[in-house]
Amino acid sequence: MKHYITVFFSLFVCTILFLSGCQNHKSGSSVFVSSTNESFDSHITSSASSGLSDISSASTDTPDETSSSFSSTVSVAPHESSEDVPQHHHEKTSDLLSNKYFVSKLSSNAFEHFALLYHAAVSCEKQVSFSDPIPEEELDLLMWLLNYDCPELIHLTGDYYPEYSPSEAEKNTISGLSFQYCMDRKSYQKCTKELDEYLDDLKRTVQGMNDYQKELYIYQTIFKDLVFDDYAPHAGSIYGALIDHSARCEGISKAFAWCMQGCGMECLTIVGTPLWENSSAYSSHSWNIALVDGNYYHVDLAADNLPSLRDEKTSPLFGFFNSDDEQVSRTHLIHSIFNELGVPACSSKLLNYHIYNHLYIDSQTDIQQQFFGILKEHYQKNSETTLSIRMENEAAYHRFIENCSDWFSRFLTEYDLPECYDELVFNDVSLTCILTIRPADSL
Repeated sequence: MKHYITVFFSLFVCTILFLSGCQNHKSGSSVFVSSTNESFDSHITSSASSGLSDISSASTDTPDETSSSFSSTVSVAPHESSEDVPQHHHEKTSDLLSNKYFVSKLSSNAFEHFALLYHAAVSCEKQVSFSDPIPEEELDLLMWLLNYDCPELIHLTGDYYPEYSPSEAEKNTISGLSFQYCMDRKSYQKCTKELDEYLDDLKRTVQGMNDYQKELYIYQTIFKDLVFDDYAPHAGSIYGALIDHSARCEGISKAFAWCMQGCGMECLTIVGTPLWENSSAYSSHSWNIALVDGNYYHVDLAADNLPSLRDEKTSPLFGFFNSDDEQVSRTHLIHSIFNELGVPACSSKLLNYHIYNHLYIDSQTDIQQQFFGILKEHYQKNSETTLSIRMENEAAYHRFIENCSDWFSRFLTEYDLPECYDELVFNDVSLTCILTIRPADSL
């Protein structure tokens, strides 16, 4: 019996993962949360050279009025015109922001300052002034959250010019700032409308699905048309990921969070350090934590098998789809800013893609027999079959890779199945393989 296997070595997939890092930012700050003021190393830069990507567009969460409790003042310099910005909700800014995971953990004063910045950004105001100067460390933190906890603000570049207090007694305090925008007001309105339409279609499609089905559909929908591109015009925003279909990890993770939130599910974007090999070119990477059926899980779409060219066709690995802390800790290190604010524990394995779909191989049972069990459940005779299989640890992973071809041949012989071709793509980072099986007469 003929039997062919093509192995695409993990160098290709690791290259994609390597490229999926966020841009490198820098700076230092202390966390202004309601319970503590501990220090951390921030990555935001408060200057025109920060290099942060564009922050995302107005979603259905954009407010239409500001809370009357604000004590800070706004110095308005319209970015383009005096036309009204998109108005979608009648919620007050403070009510809206209280539902944002990390923003809600700020102290009352920091929350008030953040609400001022958020409302100014939504209104496309270029300049913001604080009635009382704030520590520059607090501003660094607020700009972090304006980026990662507010994916709808696609028109911000992340760059800003701080205005330092002239008073020697208030040294290293900020009296105001100037935002930098990546699009004018009309472009912002146009892009916002496109995103609103995208979300409306998505919500109609997932109506009636349970949490897991919604999450999987959103993941696959984003993956299907997406090309990983560090240098796309909107690479760091949800507009780049969902409309242009070209983005890096920052835009991808924010897009996933925005879609999940828009469909009524809690999802946050976090930033950290990628620990996989050859990650030195990127000191940062962003991914998500999602609440699904009562449990929190890590989700890293940007670390999946994304193509880097438009005409490439790839299948998702699902290597970090609903992963627990134990799995993710070997490859991802959460940045201290998010740990200080408080990251939910991800301890459940119930809805991990591979465990839930019986595509997981542990190290305690005979690996070949587990592989045969997977094939018996999922292999479809005389039709193309694509399976993503994850191993518990590196030992099981390497044993599977070394023996997969021989085991598959034995499976076909033992069950008297027709010859076929198979391809194996494997990824060292997530310990996951994609096995594609095609009938011999299909090639």
